[in-house]
Amino acid sequence: MAYPDDFTTFREIENKPGQVYDSNKKTTIFKEDFVALQNAVARIEHVLGLNPEGAFDNVSDRIAELEP
Repeated sequence: MAYPDDFTTFREIENKPGQVYDSNKKTTIFKEDFVALQNAVARIEHVLGLNPEGAFDNVSDRIAELEP
C-alpha cells in the first residue's frame, strides 16, 4: 500500500442520540474512541510527512541507509 499523497481528512462523526461516552462500557464504540484513533493517525502522518520512504521500500530501510 502506498503512503497517501496528502494528509488524511476525516469526516465528522458523532455518537448516537442520547448516547453518552462512558469509558467503563467495554462493548460500545463511542465517537471519542474513533476521534482518539483519528488523532493518532494524523500525528503519525504529520511527523513522518508525505512520502516518508522516499525511494526506499519502507521508512525503516531509509533510516538504515542514513545510519553510519
